[in-house]
Amino acid sequence: MGLAVGATVSVDFVGTYVPELWVSTDALEFTAPVEGSPGSETFQIRNVGGGTLDWGFFVWDTGLGCIKDLFLTPSGGSLGAGESVTVRVDVVLSGCSLGWNLGGRGFTITGSDGSEVPFDLTVLVVPSPAPLIEFDRHRRVCQNCCISDPDGDWYKETVDYIDLEGDVDESTSWLYATWSFSDGASGTYTYPPGSGFITYTGDGSTGTVTTDPCYNFLDGARKWVDVTMRLRDGGGNDSNVVSFRITPG
Repeated sequence: MGLAVGATVSVDFVGTYVPELWVSTDALEFTAPVEGSPGSETFQIRNVGGGTLDWGFFVWDTGLGCIKDLFLTPSGGSLGAGESVTVRVDVVLSGCSLGWNLGGRGFTITGSDGSEVPFDLTVLVVPSPAPLIEFDRHRRVCQNCCISDPDGDWYKETVDYIDLEGDVDESTSWLYATWSFSDGASGTYTYPPGSGFITYTGDGSTGTVTTDPCYNFLDGARKWVDVTMRLRDGGGNDSNVVSFRITPG
């Protein structure tokens, strides 16, 4: 049947919406301590169009930066209309200096809509954090200060620590202590890695360091000893210094 002159008709066509790539950023900054590894950075990919968006990436390298390798998780995929995914980026560093560094190696996100988004990567290297000794006991009483049994139950010094890098352990860390008696005598203890007079407990990030010094109070002739202690972690960073006084019990 034909249409009358001047008549109109509406026809619905099944439309096809094209996919469209959107990324939340095109620049990532990584922060790392000296001789340490940076944490991961993330960004989002979204299909702000219709249909299905396939995405992936390729790596480029200028040869001028300190990022030697990089990994994206996930490394590609497909997104329906309105769908998004969070992508984690991890990098491997080598030869970075303190301060801001060019990445040198980066990546470009590609979409099946023909889009390409190159990412600018930079690295900030900061000084390694030193371990922190937690200490709230400024006076102690020594029950066995080598008065009668110098080779027996030595008095133990114990300090708790926090280390953000987690490299405090018995194979790499040092402990230093100085002491000064009421009669003017003084000295220094140095506990190198592997010393039989120092014990580390914990996971390297938090824990306790225990030493076995022997304080000779000369059967009551000395009234007190002042002690300072500091810890050096595996990266060569010195902790704060703690000081306390020991009196014989």
